[in-house]
Formats: sequence, C-alpha cells, structure tokens
Amino acid sequence: MKTRFFSLAIALVAAVAAMAMSPLQAFVADTDGPVTNIRSKPNGPIVMTLPTTSCYIVNLEGAKNGWWQISWVVDCFEDEPIELKGSPTGKYWIHYSVLGLNTRNYGHQRWCLRKSPSSNSRAVYWFDQERQFKPMDISRDGDWVKVKTDDLRTTGWIEIWNLCDNPLTTCP
Repeated sequence: MKTRFFSLAIALVAAVAAMAMSPLQAFVADTDGPVTNIRSKPNGPIVMTLPTTSCYIVNLEGAKNGWWQISWVVDCFEDEPIELKGSPTGKYWIHYSVLGLNTRNYGHQRWCLRKSPSSNSRAVYWFDQERQFKPMDISRDGDWVKVKTDDLRTTGWIEIWNLCDNPLTTCP
C-alpha cells in the first residue's frame, strides 16, 4: 500500500513539474485551408488534423526549428479536450506559422518587441494597438516569447505576461 501511494505521489509531482515547465499556450490561427495538420515529428507525417472551422488552444511544450511540441488541445467553443492520437512516437508537433497569441495592451499602451529576451535589449518593433503574433520560441527562464509579426516581416521578443492565448476574449 505504501509503495502504491509513493508511486502515485511521484507521478503527481512529475505532472505538476511538467505543467510548471510549460507556461505557454497559443491558439490555432490557421486560415490557409480546411484543416490544420498535427505531425508525429517536425515536418514529419501528418497524424491528425483539426478543422479550421473550429477554435483550438494548444499547450506548447518546446520549440524546435519552427515546430512546437504540443501536449494537449482544447476546443474553445465546446471547452472540451481533443484526444491526441495516431503518433507512433507518442509526440505531436505543430508549426509556429499556424499559431497565434494576442497582446494585452487593451488600453493602447505603447509596447515593443526586443532583439533579445531582456528589457535592456534594443527595441526592434513598436506598436500601440492590440496585435496578433506567431510564437516561435520561449526563453530558458520562460519569461519571454520570441514572436513573428502577422505580416511575417519582424521577429522579436516580448514578455510572456503581455500575451493572451485566448482568441475569444481578453485575458486578465
């Protein structure tokens, strides 16, 4: 009995640690076709598709050459999880170009993207309206997200708490 309890406690700690290491979610912002592809490895075989007629939020585990490993998908309209299935590797990947994050400058504050993940880094892009960005990477400390503007012209870093992963409402 003690061994079983100990095993469950370790599994719970591991699950909480995994969630703590994955602070970034994004929404699927794919407008290029009827479905969004999910693959078993970066640029690998398609193992699932999500219809672009619905709304999805995905949990981003880590980036690799423009691809994000995802650990879960939720349908925004139904507030229901979508089962990830079909990958022989047990891993699921989605390209950054079909993802979106909105900014939280709802009061038209003037914000910027920075050259590197630091508030002391040079500003590379200024904006004072809410914007949608495509997430490309996350800093080691999890405080900054490397993003690309929706016109794909500018890449820079923004603090994670300035971003909203919900396409249907504003974030607090």
